[in-house]
Amino acid sequence: MKILTRYKTNWDDFVVKDENWDTDININDITASDRIILVTLNMSRYRGYAGTGYEVGTATRGVTEQEAYNIWIGDFQLKQRTLLKQLKSFGLLSIPQCVFDGLLLYFIINGNVLTVTAPEEHYEIRDYIVAKDWNTVASMIKRSNFNREFCARAATIIRLSDYGKTKTRSWMRQNGIYNMRERNELGALAGDMLTRARFAYFAETTKFLANTPEGVKRTIVNEYEKTVIVEQFTYSSASVFTISASPSMDPVEKLTVELNGTAIQHYFDFTLTNNVITIIKTLNVGDIVRFTTKI
Repeated sequence: MKILTRYKTNWDDFVVKDENWDTDININDITASDRIILVTLNMSRYRGYAGTGYEVGTATRGVTEQEAYNIWIGDFQLKQRTLLKQLKSFGLLSIPQCVFDGLLLYFIINGNVLTVTAPEEHYEIRDYIVAKDWNTVASMIKRSNFNREFCARAATIIRLSDYGKTKTRSWMRQNGIYNMRERNELGALAGDMLTRARFAYFAETTKFLANTPEGVKRTIVNEYEKTVIVEQFTYSSASVFTISASPSMDPVEKLTVELNGTAIQHYFDFTLTNNVITIIKTLNVGDIVRFTTKI
């Protein structure tokens, strides 16, 4: 079904954020941009007590923002692979970055990129994607009945390379911490949710929620200590060390590096690539290097 003129958006009336928005990238090389990852993450909020973190997966205890993000990004990447497989099945060989990003956002919202259900019509968009008629694809998606705010965002990303304003992960983490504290003070947490909140709050702040019993505090500390990974090496010749887990450094540094008992600084004294740490600071034979990785 074609979209009637009165329902089409005249995209030429808007400012394109990137003049090279329609530059094609090989379908085998395309991947979600950091901007669309953040836009998609903004569809949810970090809740350490909810058992789902960023509304994905399940957890039996409270989770930190980093743990929640790890689960969420795994689910995001799975959906990205599914979309790529679908686009390749259409025979699509190349696609602009912003178009792929917008289609991925719509796919995550809608569950497919084949159809759009609008107030006036049910649109089939596969052929328009194959024809690279991005004006029509964006106009149809903008008309979607489902999650209209983010479908409109997907449309403007596709046609205008306009990703809009987003909250950062640092904001998400702080908001999640505040939410746990506020809900606890209001008495809005109970049972498993309260138990998870107490653990997640401590894991994020090393402080306890108000009115946490002393016995529960000891249990939380013991459980938290079980999650911390401590590894120690003695320097002999190589200043490159491989640790057992890949710590995150954003939005909060989850790795502490100590040289002979004194903490040293990321970037200035050491660099991190996945789980490989390179000490830049001068080392002497026999120096003790200690790595502490937190959840």
